This record gives sequence, C-alpha cells and structure tokens, in this order.
Amino acid sequence: MTVCFAQKYYKYSIFGQETGVVQEDALLDEAVALDGVVLVLEVVAEDARHTLPETRHESTAKLAHDLVNRDMINIRGAIRVKMMALESLDPGVFVNVIIPAKKRLNRVELRMSPTMIILPVSGTRCLCSMGREGMEGGHLLLPICFPKENMRNRQLIHLLADFRWETSRIQAGKDVIRTDTLVGAFMRVRWEWRNQPKAKREKSLVFTDMPDAVNWRRVYETYVTDARNGGKKLFLCNQDFYSAIIGKYIDLPHGVPLLRRSALTSSPE
Repeated sequence: MTVCFAQKYYKYSIFGQETGVVQEDALLDEAVALDGVVLVLEVVAEDARHTLPETRHESTAKLAHDLVNRDMINIRGAIRVKMMALESLDPGVFVNVIIPAKKRLNRVELRMSPTMIILPVSGTRCLCSMGREGMEGGHLLLPICFPKENMRNRQLIHLLADFRWETSRIQAGKDVIRTDTLVGAFMRVRWEWRNQPKAKREKSLVFTDMPDAVNWRRVYETYVTDARNGGKKLFLCNQDFYSAIIGKYIDLPHGVPLLRRSALTSSPE
C-alpha cells in the first residue's frame, strides 16, 4: 500500500500560520520537499505562558510519539499498521475479482491497493475521493492531524466503508438496485424494510432518513468491529443485511465461519 504526503503544499501549522522552512522532521518519518515546498506540523502549547521544548530536544520526540500513540497524528508507519489490521478483518477490500467463483480458492483475484494521501490539514473526516476502477486502485485522503484522541480507528473503518461503496457503485453503473453488486444488495434490503416501524428499522440498522452511503457506514462498522466473531453483532441486528452481503460480497477473516441461523438458535443463551 502506498502512503504518501500531499505534494505541492506549503508548510502548515495547526493554527494555519507559516513559520519558516524546516529541513527535516522526525515526526513525519522524513522531510517532504518537492519543488521547494516543505510540509511540517507545528505543535503549540495549551498555555501561551508555557513554551514547548526546542525542536531537537529529547522531550520533543517524546511528545511527538505520545501524539501518534493517542491516534492524533497520522504518520505513514502508523497508517500502514492500522490498515493492515483492518484488511485482515475485511480481506477482500482491496481485491479485484477477475474471474468470480463461489469458493474463494477457485477465484482469480488481483490485489489493487489504493493510494493513501495524507493532507497537511487538521480534520475529523477521511475521504474516499475515488474508488477502484479498471487498473486504478483508487485514492483515499486523510488529515495529518485529528483534533481529538482515538479517532483514527473509527475514521479508517468509515474510509474503507466509503471505498467499498464507491468501488461497488462504479461497478454497478445505472439502475443500481437491480445489479448483482454490494451496493445493489444493500439498497434492496433497505427498500424491503422501508415500511417497518421506525423503532424496529433503526434497531436493525436501517435508517431511511440517512443517505444510502451513510447508512452503509453504520452497517459496515457494526460488521468489521466484530468480524473475528463472524460478524455476530450484524447478524443479530439484521440477518437480511448479513445474508445479502457477508460471504457474497465481503469475505470473512481467514478461518472464521459464516454464521447461520440454525447454529445460533441451537446454541445455549
């Protein structure tokens, strides 16, 4: 997977002020210098009376690693580790099926990972600017800094949900709801649930007041966070979503069996 910093951006600090030129920055793994433009993150003390240590001081590195460990700063190494962990929960997310087959061992697949671009901004959302299409793996955008702790994991899950949605939407073309795609299957389940009482719908993860793509994020997050258990949370919330999507368009982690209603009903509570 390619994780890179955005090119041709001027230096950016979290307060939006340019503060000179920096030759290197250990926080970002290495300096980003293209066409004379350098990217740097400046950390400012909460209390203006308390100055931060000098750049080369040992406490600066400690502060930087603390911010990374709290999932506030996105560097390439941290993103790679998180994405590898999430890909193990959704092993087919970056796979383009050349020759489909019911059993995965019989398929012909090509892994095409997208390019992840870290933008020199502080933000609360990641963005899939383009899904996989043809021989193009897609583009995923994320901010270099989150304003709050522990946002990275959930935002990356939403990013993969958006990537799957955009990729499937591209494959579906027109008249999406009739197509044999993830997006088509999801929309058919939503349509079948449209007349159910609101409380029952929302308990089953069908939010008709949300756009389809936003509702899909909720369904995907419910599944991925429990994928090691076969997606039991999603299965118990809405078996229609589970049976329409999991195992057909989304593969379970290696060695995890697909859940079936008979197996759950026969197990003791």
